[in-house]
Amino acid sequence: MTECKGVAEDLASAALRSAWGFRIELTTLVVLAAAWTGVRLVVGPVLASVAVAVPVAGLVAWPTFRRFAWRQLRAASIRRRFTAGMTAAGFDPDVEGTPSVLRVTETAAGYALWLRVPRGSSPAQLE
Repeated sequence: MTECKGVAEDLASAALRSAWGFRIELTTLVVLAAAWTGVRLVVGPVLASVAVAVPVAGLVAWPTFRRFAWRQLRAASIRRRFTAGMTAAGFDPDVEGTPSVLRVTETAAGYALWLRVPRGSSPAQLE
């Protein structure tokens, strides 16, 4: 029984770790699903679909919001790619001493990453 519990905990941990990487996308989906469900209880499924789709379409059509949303999604993707690269380089992402991305900014040459490096090391040591 103890061995089974260890496997279940490992599976749950792996699932939560994977979901955490997609937290922005999953939060967006959960908020939209909750809004649709709440409106559906009041007016029915067709009007709920319209009531949720119209504001979403309006936000997507608004260029300022669209740029903001795209930057957030792109930064999340870059963070995931950095973590995958660190894992491929032999760093364990669960260990405290692993560098992590604090902020992603877009520059003319691409993207700049602001890193948190462990004590006693420097970004030059990562190269």
